[in-house]
Amino acid sequence: MRALFLSDVHVSPARPEAVAALVDLLEAAIGRLDALFVLGDLFDQWLGDDDVTPPHPEVEAGLRAVAHHGNHDFLLGKSFAERTGCEVVSGHQVVELDGVKTVLLHGDVLCTDDVEYQEYRKYTRTQENQAAFLALPLAERQAHALALSQSSAELKRLRSDEIMDVNPDAVRKLLVDSGAHQMVHGHTHRPKVHTHLVDNQPARRIVLGDWYESPGEVALQERGALKLLTASMAQKRLTKN
Repeated sequence: MRALFLSDVHVSPARPEAVAALVDLLEAAIGRLDALFVLGDLFDQWLGDDDVTPPHPEVEAGLRAVAHHGNHDFLLGKSFAERTGCEVVSGHQVVELDGVKTVLLHGDVLCTDDVEYQEYRKYTRTQENQAAFLALPLAERQAHALALSQSSAELKRLRSDEIMDVNPDAVRKLLVDSGAHQMVHGHTHRPKVHTHLVDNQPARRIVLGDWYESPGEVALQERGALKLLTASMAQKRLTKN
């Protein structure tokens, strides 16, 4: 099986280099993947399926060309899925990667020490609150998002790195509950391969990178192995084979 995993691209007109790198990677993936999994925060701001602010249409076209992936951005809806040919997944997902049961998720639910964020997350995931937000005019949603972004940046500056990272007990619990010995997630922007002990057996946790400064780290499953690579390295591997 050959599958590509990416997260935290945070597509925005303010970062054209990252958008171009993503589009190039998606183009390289056409016809060369069995699956593409996008594990959340694909867009910096997705304010509803009627939000066609550039470069959203360009990225949608790239996804449509690959057309076999999942996504965990919580406001993506039916219209987005129809335009791109994707399947929008909520929560975590368990897949088999060449015989290895692997749990996929964005990763924010694992940051249980960040109580304030978990309360915000719970509030924004209710159907009632999402419906009320999406009922607002797009310009008003954009104004809300800008204010929230500024507030969030200040809160992150004041929080410790430990609070914003995953909780090891939450990681082990999800691995046990899902019966998996491998996990892939993003959210923390700290790319690394970790090893955990679950039921006295080693389990791998692959953390994907963000794309803020440069195209970030992605994971590529091929030849029976899942490896953490830079996006440019993954693109070369895809076009080479």
